[in-house]
Amino acid sequence: MVKQSAMLETQLHEAIETLSLLRTRMLRTDPKNAELRSSFREISHHLESIRQLNPVSSEEFRQFISWLSMFLQADFGMNLRQYQQLGDSERDALIEHINQRRQLLLQAENDVPLLHTVIGTCLMTLNAASDSEASGSIEKQARQLAKTLNNHLREDEKLHKALQAFISAMQQSLEKISSSLGDMGGQIPELAETQNILNAELPADPKMAQALLLKARANILRAGQKVGQAGKAISQALKSQQAQMQEMSENLNRAEFDALHDPLTGLGNRRKLGEMFKSLGNRSAAFLIIDVDHFKKINDRYGHDAGDDVLVGMARILTGNVRATDMVVRLGGEEFAAVLPEVSADNAFTIAETLRGAIEAGSFKTRKGEIQVTTSIGLASRKPDEPVSHWIGRGDVALYQAKSNGRNRTEVSLD
Repeated sequence: MVKQSAMLETQLHEAIETLSLLRTRMLRTDPKNAELRSSFREISHHLESIRQLNPVSSEEFRQFISWLSMFLQADFGMNLRQYQQLGDSERDALIEHINQRRQLLLQAENDVPLLHTVIGTCLMTLNAASDSEASGSIEKQARQLAKTLNNHLREDEKLHKALQAFISAMQQSLEKISSSLGDMGGQIPELAETQNILNAELPADPKMAQALLLKARANILRAGQKVGQAGKAISQALKSQQAQMQEMSENLNRAEFDALHDPLTGLGNRRKLGEMFKSLGNRSAAFLIIDVDHFKKINDRYGHDAGDDVLVGMARILTGNVRATDMVVRLGGEEFAAVLPEVSADNAFTIAETLRGAIEAGSFKTRKGEIQVTTSIGLASRKPDEPVSHWIGRGDVALYQAKSNGRNRTEVSLD
């Protein structure tokens, strides 16, 4: 009896250890894995040995199996609990639960990639690159999409307000001109056309709206030429109108510049980068994504003002070490990017290393003194007919490799 008890204790211990190993593998491997099946058979063998020992009654074995089933997935638990030990209703409920679980898993296999694709397409349409850290997380991708939409709405609102102010100023001057012409019995078709343009609903697209307003401006200039010496009141109104139009045009240009540029560094932003991608067409190019190493530590040690000084210095060094045809933008935070059109892979790597070396050798003057900075760079040369989103993604992966391999280095995407 003592010997059997010792055997029981040993086999129970082996069964529990094997169960722990099996549970870990169930979470990490495919259920069809041969090693996993072998482990499961080993547990079954141990449990069968326990059941056949005299000190363990059938009731005790059933109770142990019931407890063990709670630790396993429903699919495997069913293999342990024999059908003759379950009532019809319990067996049917278990089978239904397993089928529902399988259907949910199959549905998730179809829905999750589709959701990734939809969010990625939305981000590409908005000219926003997907973060490398968010590529495997729907929640993070959705959060990035919401942030991008909010940025677009804020930038478009600035342009829309500037356009509305432009229209208001033009309408007031046109009313004065029309009133003066009416007093003299004169009519100018260009002014009538301009009035129709301003009375119509403004297009939502800022570029289309600006094109209409430029047409109205041209009409007013032609009207001014026709009016000539029609009267002092009209001449003064036209001069005032032209001055206001010039001011409003400058305001529009500033609003459009602000919508496409980073306010801290003056570099282009993600929108500007999107326009650059569109202008490339099918031309070859290289994409660099540049990240300041340990930037959080700089902020924590020297303060955010000093961190901003570092970012401004980064922008100065980057723009001073690329070609006139290249574009450098700030993606956000401590991340920058550069697009190098029509450059070979070797020359692109040379430019990337020049940028990295210039930053490492430079001394960044900040409000808290001089700070030494290094960067990690990911490089991806565009393949023929490669989608922009995939191209950017390869650059992100190369940047991740640069950071994983020790930072302060350039890694090239070989995919």
